[in-house]
Parts: sequence; structure tokens; C-alpha cells
Amino acid sequence: HTPSLIREEEIRIIRDRFGGDLAIPTTAFTCTVPPYNPQLRVDFRAVPQVTENPQTRQICRKLGITNPFSPEFKDEVKLWSNPDEISLDEEEEEEEEMKQEICKEGGGME
Repeated sequence: HTPSLIREEEIRIIRDRFGGDLAIPTTAFTCTVPPYNPQLRVDFRAVPQVTENPQTRQICRKLGITNPFSPEFKDEVKLWSNPDEISLDEEEEEEEEMKQEICKEGGGME
């Protein structure tokens, strides 16, 4: 096989997995985190939280690949965290509630 034939075969496989439709509908995106808000406190020393979203889960499933943001990888992500970090679960829950409220108010992707 020549490289162009392999590439064409790969494209055909992906088109088949998507039923020939590669368009992304505007309704495909779901707000999973609020947009940046300069009024919220940001701790740049903290390890960013991994957030799985439905659109990534869906495309990974269609492509037959593992979603690196899926719950199965959360243990692996913990390897990056600071072992001396103090858990502030209550504060995180409040922040999560605030994020969800912002998303409900239309602060997410449109």
C-alpha cells in the first residue's frame, strides 16, 4: 500500500463510523464548566480538575478510542496531585454548585 491509499482507507473507516455525516450539530455541546470569571478566586498552584464531557465521550466511543477524561483514568490523574495537599471537599462542593448555577444561567457555550 502507498501512504495515500492507507490515508484514504482511514478516512473511509472514520466516515463509516460516523454514518457518513461529519457535521457537528450546534446542540452537540454541553456546558460542563463555567466560562472564566475574573471575580472567582483562582489557585494557580492547584492541579486542574479533570472534567469529562458528553461530547468527548461520544466522539471517543464512535472512534473506538479510550476517552482520557473518563472515570477509569481518574486514579492515573491522581498521580499528578500533590500528596501534601489538604482536601477542602466542602469548598469544592460549593464551587461545583456555583459552576452548575452559572451553566444553568446560560454562562456556557452557545
